[in-house]
Amino acid sequence: MTSVLITGTNRGIGLGFVREYLARGARVFAACRVPAEAIHLEQLKQTHGDQLTLISLDVTKPDDIQAAARRETKILREEFLMLKGKSIILRPVREIDLDQLYAYHIDIDNRGDFFPRGILSQPAFRKQFQETGFWSKDDGMLVMVSPKDEILGHIEFFKTVNYLDEYELSYQVYAPEQRGKGIMTEAVNLLVRYLFEAKRVNRIRLVIHPANRASRRLAEKCGFRHEGTARGAWYHKGAHRDVEMYAILHEDVIAP
Repeated sequence: MTSVLITGTNRGIGLGFVREYLARGARVFAACRVPAEAIHLEQLKQTHGDQLTLISLDVTKPDDIQAAARRETKILREEFLMLKGKSIILRPVREIDLDQLYAYHIDIDNRGDFFPRGILSQPAFRKQFQETGFWSKDDGMLVMVSPKDEILGHIEFFKTVNYLDEYELSYQVYAPEQRGKGIMTEAVNLLVRYLFEAKRVNRIRLVIHPANRASRRLAEKCGFRHEGTARGAWYHKGAHRDVEMYAILHEDVIAP
């Protein structure tokens, strides 16, 4: 995910840059002397949430600049480098990961019976990383790594349809010998809590094949509720399949 610092953002060109980079999905640090008096910035903050951070900064004062740099570097480290669990860490994709991740991406046989079969070309895969880092306002991917930074799998979130206030999760543990150890349960719990704390979204759903008992057990362990069956909703392996719908709400995770 691209991060940018823009000064003079309470009006004019600076404000225009803020709007443009937010629209591109960038993480924006918007600096002006008195953010509380910057009405347009406050309105953007209401819309974009944690994607936009407002900074009080007088660029004519060196002490202000140094203090802002320390503060915002700390924010980036805490918010975007990793989500730590007991046995795994979720972190953004790095450029050095791309060859290994693409090899997993095109290994169809390793996806199991219930993971979608579609693939991207290698140029498209790399282009997506270069443009967004696989992380933008309403969709993103984190890799699951061991404490030694060994890549174990990935987990994604994405917007379902524009008129629903919800995200959907997708996930995969790459090595068969790592499955069934609780890695995925931990990853889902970490990302669900993060999304509800950081995003203005009320629902997160899982779409699961009826025969995928492992994912159904995972959904129940993580507090998702079964909401019904969508008949013939998923085209997979040459046929239309039923899927089971599970969802969890903000209030189920974050106390009022």
